[in-house]
Amino acid sequence: MKNKLFIVLVVFFCSCESFNRKSPIPDTPVSMELYILRDAPELNTIGNYKFFIKPPYINQYIGYGGILLFHDFNDEISAFDLACPHEANCSIRVDSINSSIVTCRKCKTSYDVSFGFGLPINGVSKYGLRKYKVQQFENKIYITRN
Repeated sequence: MKNKLFIVLVVFFCSCESFNRKSPIPDTPVSMELYILRDAPELNTIGNYKFFIKPPYINQYIGYGGILLFHDFNDEISAFDLACPHEANCSIRVDSINSSIVTCRKCKTSYDVSFGFGLPINGVSKYGLRKYKVQQFENKIYITRN
């Protein structure tokens, strides 16, 4: 019985290794406050998104490469850094979106944001998009670093 438990634990921890990697995107300030109806009305619909390359207001911070806000299929707003984690360069961003798949134009890695995970689905990256914390209170959302 102990051998079976040991084997199960080893398999579990080895299989989770790829999801537990620390993002190569550096820790940078993230602090945004938005009113959805005023600042991003497109986020009222599931599957819609908005890119922020520059802070919308003074004293707001948008992470390393900017922020992607996506109204995911769990009916929640998800936030990701736009910098491609494979490239780890603030000027190389995931900027091509098709449905719920975002793609880096340089390394061609695609990431699935449909359910708020931002994991690579094809390409060379071993890392998912850097995810940020989103708190929503009625029509207002706050985005901060985890």
